[in-house]
Amino acid sequence: MTENSVSYTPIFEGFFSKLCYSNMLGIMRSPSFAIRNYKQDNLVLIYTTRGTLFCEQGGKSFKCEAGEYLLLDKRITHSYGFDPGIPSEIYWMHINGALANDIAAQINSFSKLSFIGKDQRVLEILQKCISLQGEGDASLFELSTLIASVLHVILKEAYGEHRKIIYSPDEHAFREEIDRILSSSDLSGLTLDALCAEMRMSKYYFSHRFKEYYGTAPIKYIKRLKLEKAKHLLRYSELKISVIAKEYGFSSHTYFSSEFRKEYGKTPEEYRKEFCIDKNGGNR
Repeated sequence: MTENSVSYTPIFEGFFSKLCYSNMLGIMRSPSFAIRNYKQDNLVLIYTTRGTLFCEQGGKSFKCEAGEYLLLDKRITHSYGFDPGIPSEIYWMHINGALANDIAAQINSFSKLSFIGKDQRVLEILQKCISLQGEGDASLFELSTLIASVLHVILKEAYGEHRKIIYSPDEHAFREEIDRILSSSDLSGLTLDALCAEMRMSKYYFSHRFKEYYGTAPIKYIKRLKLEKAKHLLRYSELKISVIAKEYGFSSHTYFSSEFRKEYGKTPEEYRKEFCIDKNGGNR
């Protein structure tokens, strides 16, 4: 068996547990490798680069083929390993920390762990993590960011697979296209006419389908999305409220405050005072 792994326990472990961290990761190659009826207090992320990884958990048997990754909850008894007759290789990482567990819980709500996906960015991030892990405490914050990013990649793929199950093919395709447009557009100037043009639909047909799938009119949905993004800036930036209002296409501070209060029950000023903490530790 050829094995290349790094085992590392960060100092101030209680503090770093609030982040995403890994105490072991590496590369495992055939001819033989097996974990039997094993439990451990963490998650494991495995990307199969060659051959096949055979797995069992919860009475279910499955395979993680080359080009696929597996996110497994190791708190539940499990087994996995290679077939000695199939040359195989995996990149793997144990994952823990409060933030990691929160994201994993979201993934689990869409697709019960263990989750198998195919996004190749997972391998790229795993390779970066393996490179960083040998550098000690200086890299822990960067490593935490990488682990959080790979979990978000998996969350997005799990959510996409979930939507294929709960939505009809037509609705799934419609929502995918709406997500693409909204994520790549300047929301401040986005209009119903522009949306209809992007979707290549008449205004009547588009509005009818949108309300059928989302339960609200498209303009109301976009306004709510703008307010949600504005709320994030109120909480996590020091931008003036008038600047935030303009950023998301509200014609005036007064109009923005009125719409914000309708949605959240408080004005932007009240929200910022309640939730934002200044550098001296007090409410801003």
